Amino acid sequence: MSDWRNIWKRAEAVRDIAITDNDTSYFNGLLSEFPNDGMVHYQLGLVYKALDEKEDALKEFKIAESLFFMPRWKAIAGAEIASLSQQEPPVFDKDDIVIF
Repeated sequence: MSDWRNIWKRAEAVRDIAITDNDTSYFNGLLSEFPNDGMVHYQLGLVYKALDEKEDALKEFKIAESLFFMPRWKAIAGAEIASLSQQEPPVFDKDDIVIF
C-alpha cells in the first residue's frame, strides 16, 4: 500500500477513536509525524466537527484544503468549509412573531 494510503487509513482509525473518546489529542502523534499531510488535518477537522467545535474544524479543513494537491480532495475540504461557514439561522421566540 502506498504511503498516502497508509496515512489515510491511520488518520481514519485515529479519527474514530478520537470521536469515541471525545479527545483530539490522539492526533498529536500523526500531526508530529505528518504535519504537512492534508488528510491528517482533514480527519482532525471531522473530529472537531463531530465534537461540535466549529472554529477548530474550520481551521483544520482550511489547512487540509491548502495542503491537498488532488482537486477532488480540495473540493471535499472546500465543501466542509462552506458547510460550516454558513450563518446560523436566527432563533425566534414565540413572542417575536407578529401576525398581520
